[in-house]
Amino acid sequence: MRLRPGVPRRPSVAAHLAGALAARTGDEASGPALALVGFAAAGSASRAGTLLACATVSAAVGGPALGSLLDRSRRPGRLLAGAFALHAAGLCGVLLGHGRRRQPVEPRRVGELRRRHRLELDRPVRR
Repeated sequence: MRLRPGVPRRPSVAAHLAGALAARTGDEASGPALALVGFAAAGSASRAGTLLACATVSAAVGGPALGSLLDRSRRPGRLLAGAFALHAAGLCGVLLGHGRRRQPVEPRRVGELRRRHRLELDRPVRR
């Protein structure tokens, strides 16, 4: 099949499927990963759920806006690649920043932590 001059070449189905698979896998895996990072950082399932809910709301609000920009863009593939790159950079920022900031200890837990620490110190060491 010969291409006519001036007619852009369309990507193959295999290239389209490979790109879609890579994009969707990363996007769909980010939700459970955020929930696990939130639980590891906060130690609370409700705070992990809040982090995941914030990511879901941002996708629900930003999705139609990005779709509108993609419809108006002359090169939507490049814009979409840039959006995925920014999404990946944001997720990397969350992962790298998790655990770096010290969490304040709630006053009601201070006594519990002291008791636990004291009990661990009073135990005899087994050899």
